Amino acid sequence: MSSRPTLFPTPFLYPLIYNPVPIFFFAMMLSVKISSRFMMALSRSFKEAKRLSLSFKMAKNLLFL
Repeated sequence: MSSRPTLFPTPFLYPLIYNPVPIFFFAMMLSVKISSRFMMALSRSFKEAKRLSLSFKMAKNLLFL
């Protein structure tokens, strides 16, 4: 931790250490992207399951008429 200049870009790291908002923002954007994709797939599968259960109920009702 000497004051001599090193090859390591500490001036770029200082704002990230003392102001981690950009990192949080980037992570949030990434997680939102991933979660939106995941939720889309989940809702699609949920709709499919609902349709399947509806058709199953209808078939059961037809069977027990």
